Amino acid sequence: MKKLLFVATLLFGSVLCGNLYAGVQTDIPLQIIDDSVVGDLGTKGPNTPLIIHQDDNVLLLPSMGIDMVLQLLDDTGVVVYSTFVPAGTTQVVLPTTITGTYELRLITSTYYYMGYITL
Repeated sequence: MKKLLFVATLLFGSVLCGNLYAGVQTDIPLQIIDDSVVGDLGTKGPNTPLIIHQDDNVLLLPSMGIDMVLQLLDDTGVVVYSTFVPAGTTQVVLPTTITGTYELRLITSTYYYMGYITL
């Protein structure tokens, strides 16, 4: 009976651990750069980070009412990927061929958010 309980515990534990690492989301804080003109009236907005979530090559963004450009820059500052993100978009799928650590920028017309991502 103890052997059966031990085997059942091992099987259940391996299933839990396998699911624990499948599709794990990572929170990525993005710092706002040059927030002096944030807001409709041109007033200085709060300097709070934007939190996005990463699930493998999928980025989950909060719905924002502005168009942005998403860029990935390598460690030498070269843009290796860029895409337009229309206002209200909440999900961006990055190419699976891009791997490594990159600077991620979400750029508007007057400021941008910056952080780091590992793919």
